[in-house]
Amino acid sequence: MYWFLTHYDRKYFTGFVERMNDRGMPTKWVHSPVSHGERLNNLIGAWRAVKASKKGDTIIAWYDFQGILAWWICLLTFRDRNIVALNIRLKDKTTFVNKMAAFLYKYALRNSKVEATVSSREYGEALKRRLGLKRDFPLVRDINLYPGYAYPFKDNGKRIFCGGNQSRDWNMVLRVARLLPEYRFVVIMPGKEREKVTNVPSNMRILCDVPYKTFMGYMHSSTFLLLPVDTNAPAGLIVMFQAAWLGKPIFTNSTQVMREYIGEEHGVLVEGDDKDFAEKIEYYYNYQEEAAAKVDAFQRYLREECSEERFIDKVITEVLQEHSN
Repeated sequence: MYWFLTHYDRKYFTGFVERMNDRGMPTKWVHSPVSHGERLNNLIGAWRAVKASKKGDTIIAWYDFQGILAWWICLLTFRDRNIVALNIRLKDKTTFVNKMAAFLYKYALRNSKVEATVSSREYGEALKRRLGLKRDFPLVRDINLYPGYAYPFKDNGKRIFCGGNQSRDWNMVLRVARLLPEYRFVVIMPGKEREKVTNVPSNMRILCDVPYKTFMGYMHSSTFLLLPVDTNAPAGLIVMFQAAWLGKPIFTNSTQVMREYIGEEHGVLVEGDDKDFAEKIEYYYNYQEEAAAKVDAFQRYLREECSEERFIDKVITEVLQEHSN
């Protein structure tokens, strides 16, 4: 029996369970509560999956850290479960919390009962070196759920959008905005991050904790997506996929994960500093045919490489079946 563990309740997760069952792999869905803090919710969800499953069952964790927690629960309570942690997101920061997380990952990933995937080959190799592991991680590119539309590129004026919840380099966004005073920037960030952002230029508007519809509306009315991240771990991929389907060329920094998805054809990888971001934004605003070509290419890439069907195929053939042999 397979147990698909998710860290929140969303209808689109039912597609994974249905496809697994359709392929003769009996799967049930279990998810975390939403009434407590995030960390406690994750722990309760992991405990629910361990408690619901039986000896020899496999727990597939959508949020990788819950898979790690489930293994530790099994270790401490003498339970036998197989664990699959999908697409490791362990950050490379040196905070106390990240050091503790690295400890938990390191010992779980050394165990033969634990399998894990990564969303970037380069990130997977760096993770092996960082944690001192000898194993390889299967590559399963992050799932992109096609929203039912694919807009072409459109010039909405000199409007730049940047938004998201985690691991954004907000200071980089500020510096780029100062270098491009004729452009209008809309930035949407978590409220807890707002106090860290000071000396906001007059051409930037900052909003916090807005509804999803408002977030997508501002993204849709922009011309470009600016997405600098402050980690080599997976970050910003969901926003990047959303922007692609809305027809937005993507400007991001060159990290281990971003290099897996954004190349010369799919978007703009910036190797340098704020000046490089500003120069590339101006270039592609002036040469919009090239910007439009990048949008078209990235949408094709998402259909071919990041579809739900391909994601599940990879999980089944390269993780579950290999792990059972």
